[in-house]
Amino acid sequence: MVEPVAWMVYTEDGKSVYVTDNPTDIQQGQRALPLYTKLEWQGLTKADVNKLTRFVIAFKSEVVEFIRAAEAKLKEKND
Repeated sequence: MVEPVAWMVYTEDGKSVYVTDNPTDIQQGQRALPLYTKLEWQGLTKADVNKLTRFVIAFKSEVVEFIRAAEAKLKEKND
């Protein structure tokens, strides 16, 4: 589960707003919106793919195609 990295805290009338990384800073009469980060997607490099396929040279093009399809599916799930 992803935890918030900070909270945007504001008064109900919207006159005061600040950001804190400590949820205990939030006081009565204030509301807080959790803020999250999303890790940047990092795909496989050509070197990574070559390492994964070095034992199956005879079927390398098919394996590379499979790995790229798996990577595309993972990217779809990351977005």
